[in-house]
Amino acid sequence: MSVLKVIAGVLLATAGGSTCAMNSASTTQLGCTVSGGELLPPETGGADALCDAIRAAAQEAGAATAGARVEVRVINAYGAAATVTAPDGRTFPPIEVSISDRPLNRGTIGMLAREIARRLAQPR
Repeated sequence: MSVLKVIAGVLLATAGGSTCAMNSASTTQLGCTVSGGELLPPETGGADALCDAIRAAAQEAGAATAGARVEVRVINAYGAAATVTAPDGRTFPPIEVSISDRPLNRGTIGMLAREIARRLAQPR
């Protein structure tokens, strides 16, 4: 059985990697940067699919995304971490997701995206 963990911890900001800016129907933008995207297993869809999942989850949650930023660092094929900055400049505690017995998959990516969206949807 898989052991899924979401752990808040300390995350150093990283630069570089794939970047995708996302637009919703309401023209709000959510900046999304993925470093280490080449480490994502092919079945996840890669860095662009990760940003798309974050966008979709944020829209579903009704989160304010204009000016928000998400920086995702893929640690290895088994884990990723995200730093989320709200439109008002608040930075939330880092989010880490990992699987102990198999590589990341679309389910794990979805779990990370939903947690990012949940934090962006939090009231001030």
